[in-house]
Amino acid sequence: MTADLSAARPYLKGLEFPASRQEMIRYALRNGADHPVLDLLRTLPDTDYKTSSEFTDLPDHP
Repeated sequence: MTADLSAARPYLKGLEFPASRQEMIRYALRNGADHPVLDLLRTLPDTDYKTSSEFTDLPDHP
């Protein structure tokens, strides 16, 4: 099963931005994200994201 970036949104609901990739991963994990979603978040560039649309608008990741 492969997740797309929009699959991460429900697990990040309520997260305050800006947020780093690591903060998003920790938050998603606490909210019950499954392995495909967590793995996909780990592929994001290691930067601070100002809004959730900043990472969901990125091109598809492996």
